[in-house]
Amino acid sequence: WVSYEACVLMAGGKVRWVSHEKGFEDAPIEEHVTNKTKMIIINTPSNPLGVVYPKRFLKKVRDLAVDKDLIVLSDEIYEKIIFEGEHISLASMDGMLERTITINGFSKTYSMTGWRLGYAATSEWIIEEMNKMQSHSTSHPTSFVQYAGIAALKGGNSFINEMVNEFKNRRDVIVDKLKELNIKFAPPKGAFYIFMDVERDGMKFSKEFLQKEHVAVTPGSAFGLAFNNWVRLSYATSMENIKKFLERLERFVG
Repeated sequence: WVSYEACVLMAGGKVRWVSHEKGFEDAPIEEHVTNKTKMIIINTPSNPLGVVYPKRFLKKVRDLAVDKDLIVLSDEIYEKIIFEGEHISLASMDGMLERTITINGFSKTYSMTGWRLGYAATSEWIIEEMNKMQSHSTSHPTSFVQYAGIAALKGGNSFINEMVNEFKNRRDVIVDKLKELNIKFAPPKGAFYIFMDVERDGMKFSKEFLQKEHVAVTPGSAFGLAFNNWVRLSYATSMENIKKFLERLERFVG
């Protein structure tokens, strides 16, 4: 997610991006950990890739964190939106409860995006340090949004499967068309994004696509320099809009 780098830089840290290996379900993070490393950041299911990291990768993260005495920030806000595989919370793994900062919120599962209600679960001493920063920045979510969060948690989750199935249907329609157009993409197993390789500068592609076809996508460079030739699209919209998008995409790349 685009904010990770900015947050690290604001804290005076240095960012090391780690490129995924083929299949997007593994990354050689062990090659980038040094004696100066303080934290590993992961996001599963992933924005923008839609990757649901398997247990073998999370175990590698766990082993590194324990062996090197590192903290891991695990962004799990898409944990309920999964089409393939299963979500494993890193904090549930042996030795990780005290050294994991689990980030989650209500924006995705409960469609409360604009209300900006989220939470962190971690060791008390870390929360105390986070509060020092929080109290001088956003302070706290407004009260009615907090009540909405309580209502969401108490209201039952029967709608989630229906929502996830609808996202899966939208994903499948887009994936089928991308295959037909021979456009490469990261296989999305969760969240509601598709990251596709446009084989040209993603920023220029995004601008031209917007100007000519009135469709907005996000340049891949926002997620790291390794993705300069990629763009991210979101299918958190109606099937009608998705079909219009695919018609315009075919016309644009044809």
